[in-house]
Amino acid sequence: MSVLIKGMEMPKDGVYWCEIGVAGDIATITIHGEERKSFPLVSVPEPHGRLIDADALNYTMLYKENWMRGTGIEAPAVWRKDIDAAPTIIPASGEG
Repeated sequence: MSVLIKGMEMPKDGVYWCEIGVAGDIATITIHGEERKSFPLVSVPEPHGRLIDADALNYTMLYKENWMRGTGIEAPAVWRKDIDAAPTIIPASGEG
């Protein structure tokens, strides 16, 4: 199982050290001796595929013209190429 530290940003550059304390589903993190900050932990079950930002799929992509066979009715559609092009938030289990 993986854990997401919700609300914590990745350091941009440099060498960092931190101390992490966990109590239940809260992580308390001290970076470079600076003030402690608390962040909620979210478990990410494994195995899992590539996790994408579904909201990043443009609304118009979700409703491209797609006619239900033989009915002439427009139906919502998500094209595979749009899903493949969506930004990856967390790589699939086992990927770097």
